[in-house]
Amino acid sequence: MRKTADKALADKMLSRLRLTTRVLLVGFAVAAPSMELLEAQARGQQWPSAPQARGGIAKGLPVSPFFEGWYENPDGSYTFSFGYFNRNREEALQLPLGPDNYIEPARFDGSQPTVFAPGRGTGLFTVRVNREFVRDGGRVVWTLRTPGSSAHAVPGKVGVEAYRLHHQPMAMGSLPPRLQLQPDGPALWGAMSIAGDARSTGAWSDGEDAVGSLGNPLLSTATVGTPLSLTVWIADRLTPDAEREPVRGGATWFIHQGPAVPTFSENRPELDADGRAVTTVTFIEPGEYLLRIRADNFNPVDSTPADQCCWTNGYIEVTVSP
Repeated sequence: MRKTADKALADKMLSRLRLTTRVLLVGFAVAAPSMELLEAQARGQQWPSAPQARGGIAKGLPVSPFFEGWYENPDGSYTFSFGYFNRNREEALQLPLGPDNYIEPARFDGSQPTVFAPGRGTGLFTVRVNREFVRDGGRVVWTLRTPGSSAHAVPGKVGVEAYRLHHQPMAMGSLPPRLQLQPDGPALWGAMSIAGDARSTGAWSDGEDAVGSLGNPLLSTATVGTPLSLTVWIADRLTPDAEREPVRGGATWFIHQGPAVPTFSENRPELDADGRAVTTVTFIEPGEYLLRIRADNFNPVDSTPADQCCWTNGYIEVTVSP
């Protein structure tokens, strides 16, 4: 009897051990993706957030406007930064200015994009408001309505600290890069804008605390089917005590507004030793277009597209004839 009882106890303990082992194995299998996430974050990578990276729906989803945050400017004014999220994996959307794509108050309308590539578009344009507008509780509201979907609106406003952005250098000394749209043109830097036309780029000159206007978008002309050459000059900018080495920088071209999507020979042209990046763009339909060039100094040390820091927007307005 004793041997029988001992055998029964041993069988019961063995059964529990097997059950515990199975639970641990299942738990490890479930936890494995989380470990991958932690390891990716430790390497400085971001978990995929764009729909094309997640294998999301290819088409049919709406695009949503994003309020990136607000800056308090040295002169007491405020700048609101906006972007978007096109949740489709493949479908680019076109929403012309009008009842399906507008900003209120109306005086700020017109600077937003009308072409929305799949995924996230970050810090595409800014709107600058004076202190009286903010003091009176003013909001800048961007509304988008994708065909077949309800309207999506986002307010830009001051008040929530989580949305406060800054003009300060990054931890290792990175600053927005210098961008020139002409060899002897003004040196632009930052994603800021001036009141009245958010496509115009305002900047803080090195060593100064005043806001200066650097003019309207560069004007150009083209004809349908004939490549238009585009050349920009980009240079890394660092604080004097920066703790990283200079980088070559990057250039990325986007279609911001237009009746059709043109073709770039290279939308991410390489910079040469002088910081010059050259590409061409070919238009398939006549009309008024607005191109955006994003100059960046993204680097693995202290600057990524998510930082709202280290890129500079420039705009070229192109009139295309048949």
